[in-house]
Amino acid sequence: MSFDQEIYRKQNELREQEKQQEKLVETAIPSIDEPMRTVAGIDYHFADRTFFDGALTLRIPSEFNLLGKEVMKRYLPACRDNQLLLSDEAAVFTISLIKQNRKLAPKDLEKEKDTYGQVLPKLAAGVHIHAAEILEGEHQSLVWIEYTNETVSERMYNCLFSSGLGNESVTGSISFSYAQRAMKDIAKQIVRSYTDNTQEGE
Repeated sequence: MSFDQEIYRKQNELREQEKQQEKLVETAIPSIDEPMRTVAGIDYHFADRTFFDGALTLRIPSEFNLLGKEVMKRYLPACRDNQLLLSDEAAVFTISLIKQNRKLAPKDLEKEKDTYGQVLPKLAAGVHIHAAEILEGEHQSLVWIEYTNETVSERMYNCLFSSGLGNESVTGSISFSYAQRAMKDIAKQIVRSYTDNTQEGE
């Protein structure tokens, strides 16, 4: 084998190694079950957190805090009084939760999904639904919808979810910029951790 051929062979091997490394990066999804995960360049410590007087548990970053009403209105101008919004100082992504006084049984999830599919595009201009399914969580099934919308400053990627909570229900949304849309895999893991702690939900 000539020197040129040997160089060519080495170059091809290096290219193949680079391709394999790229594939590994693309398919490696951080798990929120690990003590610490780096998300969008920020280290987060995921832990089970309870909401609505202990009725709901979600595994979210321990660094997240409840935002005050004035701050929440900047993120969600149409927010409701009983709505919760959580984030940290970096505000790479936010988690919104609202409890509703209506029961949502597993048999009604498909209808709930279809309703959101019809309503969301009418709420604002530029809403586009990318995915809609019934997601199997660790403890129960949930409605899962991925959609984008345009804001004054940027395009947002939203992961909406909804499920029963005893004799009531919770609708939530995990939102981040469109540039960070790969975070939908982390969002899906968070939603899968949804746990109904009420006696009615057991």
